Amino acid sequence: MDTAEFDRNEIAAANAFSEIPEIYKNELSNRLFTVYVDPHASSVIRSNIEFVAPILWKVLPKENKQQIVRRVDQEFPKGNSVRTKYAFEFVTLAACRREKSYRISFGFAAFSMLKPIFSLPKWRLSAF
Repeated sequence: MDTAEFDRNEIAAANAFSEIPEIYKNELSNRLFTVYVDPHASSVIRSNIEFVAPILWKVLPKENKQQIVRRVDQEFPKGNSVRTKYAFEFVTLAACRREKSYRISFGFAAFSMLKPIFSLPKWRLSAF
């Protein structure tokens, strides 16, 4: 995962994660978390984890998700602000990522709201 040539095919990743046993999903999620919060992790591996984590998060059982969130709580007493920041980022990006279709439909809705502004004559655009 620490290469720029990492294949970012969402369908392949989703299929692969849905087929592995629960114990391996738990182990993989914990390892991804550990690597992501490491201050010495490269930006390439962090980027690849940011791609994979939300896909894995969708197929994790609730108990595993709670365990990862508890690990975030364990980062506070360590006093390392960088690790704490990355721990929060991991859970936030894994749990809060929206589907592409949602982003596309939102983008279309935002464009359709702005379209009347762009279709105004030039002399009326100066008011904006």
